[in-house]
Amino acid sequence: MAQIKIQQKIPMKAFKAVSDQLRSEGIHIISKATFARGEVKSDETRGRVVSAFNLGAKIALDVQSSFNCSESRFEKLGDVYYLVTK
Repeated sequence: MAQIKIQQKIPMKAFKAVSDQLRSEGIHIISKATFARGEVKSDETRGRVVSAFNLGAKIALDVQSSFNCSESRFEKLGDVYYLVTK
């Protein structure tokens, strides 16, 4: 597990939705290309977000991954949030 901080400020309402999804079904990490295509298959995920803490202009994350996702952002695709990496 890795601990990272991303530079993203999101409204509290949106962060509540992220937190609710994190508790219920989890948040997957995907690439920018997968997000742009608009369809996410289970074998295209790069890991999972374990926890997220809103620090104002930054969000602290614990992730299950073995790569650097510090340049990532939470993005919504349909009704589901993903952590999208560059």
